[in-house]
Amino acid sequence: MLFVDLALARRLELAHAWRGVQYARAQRTLHPDVPIRVERVAGGYAIYAGHDSPLNRAIGLGLSGPVVKTDLESIEQFYHR
Repeated sequence: MLFVDLALARRLELAHAWRGVQYARAQRTLHPDVPIRVERVAGGYAIYAGHDSPLNRAIGLGLSGPVVKTDLESIEQFYHR
């Protein structure tokens, strides 16, 4: 039986987040007219890569500590912009 602990979950989730960040940066290079943004929040990332992009997500949140109300407000503000 394979046991997954927090350290492994953190590594896997942040590797996935890093890939999303790199894809968003590549999109910015390919489509400089699209407002692409990446922001660190709650130990993870909020990613916006244009309207209806499959890259849009908040990922890796809460793996380095608790997510607090201000983190959630920051994510809301990020996506409202």
